[in-house]
Amino acid sequence: MSLTASGIVAEFGAYYKKGTQGEKDLMMNLYRGAEFDAAFTYTPTEDTVIHKVIVTSDPVLQAFQKSFTPKGGATFAPMPINLRKVKADDDFFPDDIEATYIGFLASNNLERKEWPISRWYVEKVLMPQFIQDIDDNAYKAVFSEPTEGTAGAANAAFNGFKKVLIDNEDAGRIPTANILTTGTIPTNPEDFVTWVEGLVEAIPDDLRKRLQLGVHMSHAFATRYVKGMRAKYNANYLQETELMKLANYKNISVAGFSAMSGESGVFIAPKANLILGMKRPTQLVQMESNKRKVDVYTDHWRGYGIADGRFIWLTNNIIPA
Repeated sequence: MSLTASGIVAEFGAYYKKGTQGEKDLMMNLYRGAEFDAAFTYTPTEDTVIHKVIVTSDPVLQAFQKSFTPKGGATFAPMPINLRKVKADDDFFPDDIEATYIGFLASNNLERKEWPISRWYVEKVLMPQFIQDIDDNAYKAVFSEPTEGTAGAANAAFNGFKKVLIDNEDAGRIPTANILTTGTIPTNPEDFVTWVEGLVEAIPDDLRKRLQLGVHMSHAFATRYVKGMRAKYNANYLQETELMKLANYKNISVAGFSAMSGESGVFIAPKANLILGMKRPTQLVQMESNKRKVDVYTDHWRGYGIADGRFIWLTNNIIPA
C-alpha cells in the first residue's frame, strides 16, 4: 500500500505520543508545476480529437485582359490533435500511520476518507506528483497500450510533444523547409548564441518579424544561451528577461524546460500555434472509503499538438534518421 511508515517506526517507535509535531515536520519533495504546459495554448474540448484545418491558396494576381481567365483556388488539409486519457489511481490504509510519530494525521472517525491523512496525501503528495509526472514526460513520452490490470509506466501514458513533432513531420504536415539543420552544436556559450540566431534567421524574414516566437530548448541549453548573451553583447547590465530574448529580434524569446532535459533538439513557434487540448481537465480527486481502506482516483484527456504546421520550425536532430 502507499503509506510506508516503516522507517519512522524503526527510528521513533510504533506508537503515537502527542507533542509539538505537525505538518511543519514533514519535509516535502519540491514538486514542479506544469512548466511545459505553460508554453501551450490551453484548449478545452468535449472531443477526443481536435480537428484543425489548414487552408492554402494559389496566387490570383494577373495582368488585365478583357477575357475572363479564372486563376486561384484554395486547398483544405486536416491537422488533427489527438488526446489520450490519463489517470492516477492509488489506495492506502490510513491506520498504517495511526500508531506512529505522524499519528496527528489520524482520527477517531470511522470514515477513513475523512481522516486528515487522506486529504493531506491527496493535496500534498498525489496531485503534485501527478502534475510533475506529466511535466517530466510532456516532451519525451511515447504512448503504449496498457496491459489490463497492470499499472503502466508514466512515460507511456500519452504522446509527448517530441512524438507529435515526429508524427506530423512523417505525415508531411510540416514543410521540409521548416526542418532546420543543426550542424555541430557549439559548447562555447558565445558561439551557441550565434548558433541560435542562425536557426532563427533561417525562418522567412516576414514571419520572423511579425510573429511572437518562442525558441524552446532544455534548461541546460537556455543557461548556455544566457551566458553567451553576456559574453557576446557585454550584457551584464541587462535584466534576466532581456537575456532570454534575441538581441536583434525582441519579439523572439528563448525558454528552457525540464521536460526537454538531455535533449539537443530545439523547436520554434508562436504560443498560439502550440495547442494543449484537454477534455475534463483535472479539478477534483475522487476519494472513496472501502471499509478501512481509502481509494483515490482522478483522470482526464490530454494531447499536445500543432494548429498549423507551416508556423513551427524544428531542428533536424528531433527527427529520427
